[in-house]
Amino acid sequence: MVAHHDHPEEATEVTIVSRTRNAIAVMAAAAAVTLVGLQAAPADAAVGAMTTGLRVTPVVGQPGYHWVQVYGNVKMSQAEAQHLINEGHNVVVRLWGEDQFSDDLLMGPYSAVRGAHYDGLWFSIAHKVPNSLLNEDWGRDEIYAGVRLVQPNTQTLRSAETNRVVGSF
Repeated sequence: MVAHHDHPEEATEVTIVSRTRNAIAVMAAAAAVTLVGLQAAPADAAVGAMTTGLRVTPVVGQPGYHWVQVYGNVKMSQAEAQHLINEGHNVVVRLWGEDQFSDDLLMGPYSAVRGAHYDGLWFSIAHKVPNSLLNEDWGRDEIYAGVRLVQPNTQTLRSAETNRVVGSF
């Protein structure tokens, strides 16, 4: 809207001011629509890779038994790890016997001990088990653990398998 002025330069100034206000209003409206349309980052956005390990060692002084230890880390900040623990996220471990056609569930599911550390969420679990449990097939036995970081609703955020431990138990 341009007011009638006796001086044309005043009309030009009014037009520029009016167009500038309109442009600012359009940009503000676009920014508001963009902000409303933004979705929050996924809950697992700060959750990095999971590393795991399995150790099977004889129990000293108790023949016929082995310690089965599963341990690992999920990369994230210490604050994020503590936040996940506080929200009720869990690390679930299952011990498997690897077979050619179908792996056998040997133990689990078990909840691992977990904690927040400067390099992420650490976890660990140890069980003393009889050799007969680890003797999962004829000949050599191949043992591994499946590990999952799960949300309170049991949805998996990250999962990994440990190394294989081969032996005759």
